[in-house]
Amino acid sequence: MGTWNRISHIMIAKYQWSDDELIFYETFISITPTVGSLIGRLLGTPLVNKGRFRCIIIGTIVMLYGIILMLVFNIYSFLAGRLIYAVGAGMFFTSSPRYIEECSPPHLFSIVFTIYAFGVALNRPVLVAAALMIPEYEENPS
Repeated sequence: MGTWNRISHIMIAKYQWSDDELIFYETFISITPTVGSLIGRLLGTPLVNKGRFRCIIIGTIVMLYGIILMLVFNIYSFLAGRLIYAVGAGMFFTSSPRYIEECSPPHLFSIVFTIYAFGVALNRPVLVAAALMIPEYEENPS
């Protein structure tokens, strides 16, 4: 979700966006995860009542579909993939805390939930480190 800064040079070079187009696409690329997460949380809330684990599985499948769409190097599929991924993430993050609460033993709940929260917080630095492995784009490689 946060790899736009590393691939922006590639997208700009591929599509030859003007400054106005760049602002337009950067806005959509930046806002799609927020909108998708909102939609996913709204969809996930009623699904949680029908089964937390089922909601987690559905959210994971939706996220995988979004990832596959983002791998197609096309701006429209990239935008759709980010939106769909965020919908799945919203569903996943709506149901995961409740599932942990139900499944963990009462005396271990605080440590299990802390590990979950730490994993969610660790997501961003790991993503940034993975994005650093994407090579920088050079306009005139020599």
